[in-house]
Amino acid sequence: MQRIQDATHPENLAEQKALEKAGFTLEGVIRACEFRARKYRDGYLYSRLRDDPGPVVDNGSVTGSGNDASGEPSEH
Repeated sequence: MQRIQDATHPENLAEQKALEKAGFTLEGVIRACEFRARKYRDGYLYSRLRDDPGPVVDNGSVTGSGNDASGEPSEH
């Protein structure tokens, strides 16, 4: 498998955090992708490619991708 992806709503911060912690990258906004409660809603598209760095495991716990918010390697 080369690619997996997931979409979430912009207000679902818990899912966004979980996806990023699992090594997913935010690709962008899917505009007006869902019609609910009589209005269109946007979504966020996340993906992970085979060659993307995965979550860093430290003493059995997942600590993130190893990169800080700028994409630079973080200090451990």
